[in-house]
Amino acid sequence: MANLQYIKGLRTRALNAFKKELDNGSQCLDTDVSNCDRIKVADDISKSIKKLESCSEKLQFQSDKVAETLGDKEPELKDAILNEDATLLDKAMDIIADLQFLKEKLNAAENKKDEAMDENLVQRLFEHQMKLQEEFFRKQSENRQVANKTNIKLP
Repeated sequence: MANLQYIKGLRTRALNAFKKELDNGSQCLDTDVSNCDRIKVADDISKSIKKLESCSEKLQFQSDKVAETLGDKEPELKDAILNEDATLLDKAMDIIADLQFLKEKLNAAENKKDEAMDENLVQRLFEHQMKLQEEFFRKQSENRQVANKTNIKLP
């Protein structure tokens, strides 16, 4: 029976860590990404995904251990534990999928931002090049006029 208490304690510890990571993942989903550091948010999302996956594995392992230890002694408790864990693991998978989708959206938005910056840079370079060409043609025209005035025709 001491073994069962020990395994239940490990499961409870894994369950508490798992619930904490579920809350952290939910908070990442609630983050307003329009006016924050996208790199930091993407890093937080990646960390949250890894932690959720790790805690999911630990909880699954501890649930299996509890079910194995209980065996046929307490079927209602065993079913309740397995159902609770299955529900939480399913919720975690949903949050992980949503976090991955959010991360992809962030990356796509970052790429669009980079493309817009590149287009703006190209536009400014184009305008600068046009100014330089206009100045070049103006100076060439002035040089021709000066050359025409200074030309002396000899008989």
